[in-house]
Amino acid sequence: MNAVSWNVIKRIGRIILLSLCCLVWSESTLAQTIEEDSIVITGAIVGLSESVSEYRVTVSTSRADSVPSVLLFSNAFCKSHFNFKIQNVSTPLTLSVNAVGYRSVHKDLGIVVGKRDIGTLELVSDTTLQLTTVVVTAQRPLVVEHGMKSVYNISGSMLSEAGTLKSLLRRLPNLSVDNGKITVLDSYGIETVVLLNDRELRDENILEVLNAKDVKNIEIDRNPEIIYQGKIVIKIETVKKINDYIYHDVDLTYSQGRKAYGDVGTNVRGKFGKVSVGISYRYKRDNRIIDDEDFRLIPEDGSEINLTDNTRTTEKEDKHNVLVNLEYMPNEQTNWSLLYNSTFTKQKNNVETDRSMLSTDGMKNTNLVQDFPSTFYAHSFSFGLNRKMQTGNLTILADYAITKNVTDFNTTEKDLATNSYQSVVTKMNSKSHLANVVAKYSFTGLWGTAMNVGLKSNVVIIPTNYGFTKTYVNIPEVQDVNTLEQSNVLFLDAEKWITSQLQLQTGVSYDFTYQYVRYKENGQDLSVNKQYHNIIPSFSLTYLLARRSYIALGLSVPFVKPRFDDIVPSAIYKDALLYEQREPNVKATRTYVFTGMLRYNSFFVRALVSHCPLFYEHTYERLSSTSFAMKSVIAPFRNQTFSQISMGYSKRWNNGMLIQANGNFYYRPSFINGEVAKHQFTYFPMLTLGYNKPTIYAWTTLSYLNETSNGIQWVERTGFNIDAGATINLLKDKLTIDITVPNLTRINVPTQYSINGGMKWGTRPKNRDCEYFNITLRFKIFNKDVSLQQQSGNSEELERILK
Repeated sequence: MNAVSWNVIKRIGRIILLSLCCLVWSESTLAQTIEEDSIVITGAIVGLSESVSEYRVTVSTSRADSVPSVLLFSNAFCKSHFNFKIQNVSTPLTLSVNAVGYRSVHKDLGIVVGKRDIGTLELVSDTTLQLTTVVVTAQRPLVVEHGMKSVYNISGSMLSEAGTLKSLLRRLPNLSVDNGKITVLDSYGIETVVLLNDRELRDENILEVLNAKDVKNIEIDRNPEIIYQGKIVIKIETVKKINDYIYHDVDLTYSQGRKAYGDVGTNVRGKFGKVSVGISYRYKRDNRIIDDEDFRLIPEDGSEINLTDNTRTTEKEDKHNVLVNLEYMPNEQTNWSLLYNSTFTKQKNNVETDRSMLSTDGMKNTNLVQDFPSTFYAHSFSFGLNRKMQTGNLTILADYAITKNVTDFNTTEKDLATNSYQSVVTKMNSKSHLANVVAKYSFTGLWGTAMNVGLKSNVVIIPTNYGFTKTYVNIPEVQDVNTLEQSNVLFLDAEKWITSQLQLQTGVSYDFTYQYVRYKENGQDLSVNKQYHNIIPSFSLTYLLARRSYIALGLSVPFVKPRFDDIVPSAIYKDALLYEQREPNVKATRTYVFTGMLRYNSFFVRALVSHCPLFYEHTYERLSSTSFAMKSVIAPFRNQTFSQISMGYSKRWNNGMLIQANGNFYYRPSFINGEVAKHQFTYFPMLTLGYNKPTIYAWTTLSYLNETSNGIQWVERTGFNIDAGATINLLKDKLTIDITVPNLTRINVPTQYSINGGMKWGTRPKNRDCEYFNITLRFKIFNKDVSLQQQSGNSEELERILK
């Protein structure tokens, strides 16, 4: 029995072994047969812009007269090269490539056997894609209004050709760029914070070296941000991913005024595997003579003093700036980044002012001369980590900066009637250190609520030394000013769509700040310190009336009001020292914001009202009635309400003609000694007529600005303005010529005539989807350089290129 059983087992084992051998042989044979029955197709796509993330490749049997086509393959690709495998068929094949905003490409392959390389296919942009019953515009909307947020999609738009990031910001409406400081025009009384990839922008020189092509979008968030204590936030996001190639931009700007000046910059970017590298360098040389006229009316002791200053400014500056950006993406969930910025500046400025002062004592004419040569350098390092996790996203940002400023200020005031004078020479040597850390975790909470929790901490150390030489003037001698400030903010905020039309945002933050200042004044050691605790809740509610219409309400109410008498004195003297130490970090006061927009077809109306029961602004007070030196102080302004109404209409016809009308109306108070003196009404209408075709874009803009106040001073700025320009594309968009003629006519303000031009030449490499070498030339020819005091900002390009 045992022998029989053993024989049976042996026979069964042989059968199993034979079956396995047959199975292996059959599988290998079948695999070889399938391999022989499959075909491989490879190729490449060029002409696709960075703003389009993917394209789709389909393969079908070629259509005969009586045989319908059969779809064999369809898949989306992100990289410029593609390859795929399909089953072999004995019928001719047709390959098609489709991408949003581009014309479809069809290629007959015939009967394909084995492997076929179809080469390079070029995609050509198409303004509209015609479907059966739907017309889909190719371009993304340039401006998206959502509640209290305005988003500008820069990548892939004509704004990406603006040049530097600073030039790009000047072209956006509601933004003003003055000496590197960016502000939102419809947020009077509320501070503005600028974020670059979630990093707080502290060095304005980055605006001059970063290229507009690197910007993906810019968002203006008027909602009281809880992490920044109710301040308005401008978020700049750069393009994260670039293709596997190196390309190079060179741009040159030449300006011919009474003296020539300009700048040159180079920008090299590339990607090597998982590492992206960007290196930018810019050299700027200023050599300008600027004429300006400023009228001010200052009440004093119940009377009024009329001041008229005719100023000639001579600016000489040599600036070098280097920016290095490294990004490493080991996978789709993790992004490491390192940003290094270095700036070296040497300046020599001269300001000569002829001042006429009319008061109850009569007319007084003085001559004021200011010289302030300076040397400045700065180095900053910024590290970042963005990590997508299963339950949320983690963001860690850390930066360190060191700056050094050595400046000699020489101020002399001369009374033309008596030939008497008084002068001050100040030598300033300052070196500052700044460290900042932001950690934020974003996740989805209960009921689908988007939440953020984190910490923001920074340390600032500023040691400064002053030296004075005085003639016939008495001011306090301040030396060895050492400032230390440490601030920590814990925050939590949440965002929830309660219904499809109602959105709620709320949050709270706890802030602790410590500031310590030690300095010498008239040989005596003095010190001041303060501690600051505050809890600031924030709230906003947005209701969508229609697809692009809404109303919104925002509120930020700190538990503790700022105490202005605790602000550390900074020993700052206008016309004498001309140097401001770091502004005191006064926290946000109560802020109320109401805004709404109604849109009907091509017409829209947008209203905004902001109210701050208490905020602060820099102003100056005289040390004495006979001294020209004015000490900087912090002035609390009460019951400030700012209102704005914007209206717009735009229309474009198929023949290329376009019309765009915009009107901005502001109503805001003006202050004297912290109290409302009177309200001012400002209006700024603008009409743009244009012609837009693929080879030419021509436009002319007519605008009128009425401005009768400027903070605590009365300034009359009223004028009519005409701008014109054209952009011409030649040689299949390889050569672009840009000509602008702004400020043809002005009334009641200094007149400025200029002709601006630009030329771009790009070379497109084979099998690549973008230019790898690009040269841009810009030049300006001025009859007269004028520094215009327009707080309403960039009137030359305010709205005309947004459609």
